[in-house]
Amino acid sequence: MSDLPEDRVELAPPFSYCAVDYCGPFLIKERRSQVKRYGVLFTCMSSTAVHLETAVSLSSSSFINALSRFLNRIGPVRIGARNELKAVLSEMDQDQVHKYLLRNDCELT
Repeated sequence: MSDLPEDRVELAPPFSYCAVDYCGPFLIKERRSQVKRYGVLFTCMSSTAVHLETAVSLSSSSFINALSRFLNRIGPVRIGARNELKAVLSEMDQDQVHKYLLRNDCELT
């Protein structure tokens, strides 16, 4: 078995190293109609704690809103899963998301 990555064994505050994943869509009732909503899971890489936010759509602005709510509670983080994020972000406006992460002192690892 190979060694664990540094972010899994290094002592750090919760969510210092963080992975992001989407789940859904979920149909929820809003007023008198049903709408799609997505779950955004932020997973701590060292303790496997999970923070759940909601997203209105799969757009980059919706992701930034969910990320903003997460960062307001947790503070600056390092987001892992670079390869998976690149695949998802290739469909989003990467410059907009990257600028937002830099403005909030986050590192993309």
